[in-house]
Amino acid sequence: MAMAERRVMVIPFTINSDVKVDSIPEGTCYAKGKVFDEYRKPLFNGLVSTTDFKKQTRTDSSGCFILELSDSDSSIFFFQMGYRETVVQYDFKSQHLVEIDFFGQSSKQSIHVRKPVVYCYSDKPITVNLNYDFKSDLVFSYPEYNDGGWDIELDKEGVMYEGQNYPYLFWEGQTDHLNYEFQENSVVGYFIKTDTLISFLENTLIAYGLNQNERADFITFWGPEMIGSPYAFVQFREGDWYDTEIASLKVSHKPESMLRLFMMYSPLEFESLGELDIQEPTIPPFKRGAFTIIEWGGADLPANKLIKNIIN
Repeated sequence: MAMAERRVMVIPFTINSDVKVDSIPEGTCYAKGKVFDEYRKPLFNGLVSTTDFKKQTRTDSSGCFILELSDSDSSIFFFQMGYRETVVQYDFKSQHLVEIDFFGQSSKQSIHVRKPVVYCYSDKPITVNLNYDFKSDLVFSYPEYNDGGWDIELDKEGVMYEGQNYPYLFWEGQTDHLNYEFQENSVVGYFIKTDTLISFLENTLIAYGLNQNERADFITFWGPEMIGSPYAFVQFREGDWYDTEIASLKVSHKPESMLRLFMMYSPLEFESLGELDIQEPTIPPFKRGAFTIIEWGGADLPANKLIKNIIN
């Protein structure tokens, strides 16, 4: 039996040297080096750029690059389709030559459809069946989802399933097909600093129509997940998109109102998305009825879902 190719532990980059070169003009710095894959093979046509995308270069057939910078630049990154973006933050000094090698890390990974929760409200007691057609692989549900769906009893006190009360119904899935929606060089969504995350989520979720309890559940779950990077891009989707991309839902008694909201976000180290035009969405008004269903979920997408559109 042939031995499997051994994978090597990948470090994202190394800074090999930093020397002053008198022939380099004042105020200018150069970064040069090579880009390799996880097997130490050179990567051709990879992007090396400042994080504002104003200064860019591509690797040659040997994986080599050289990028002219100014001494005011403080970070550069590497990106290539199929690999995770790698950011280097560094004090680039005037008249210096900095040698940096990047080591690409495969970005092939599943996307988790995380914590879709379903709140059901009714002004009068009713029995309802909720039947899903999941577009991802179902990996967990609570209470357990059966082939026939959830048969629940509703009243003003909340949801009852098989004799037990639940604040909401819960499921998670796994997929590989989610992506942002782009229109040429524009995208609908929000570019935020995560130090404003709580107020951003509060205001946005209020606009979509979530009540205080639903907002608290959303923020306490997603807040700790999203603050690990200084910036984030966020896009909310709802309506027909939710049915097509996440899960379609059949309800035995048609609700007077239903909101199904899904958040996709990418944590970012970049201070901007270059020339990509970000358009904030127009949020439609939502009014609750006597029988209302609210569902929300989310997924964190790798930043290369954004970068590949910025550089195309």
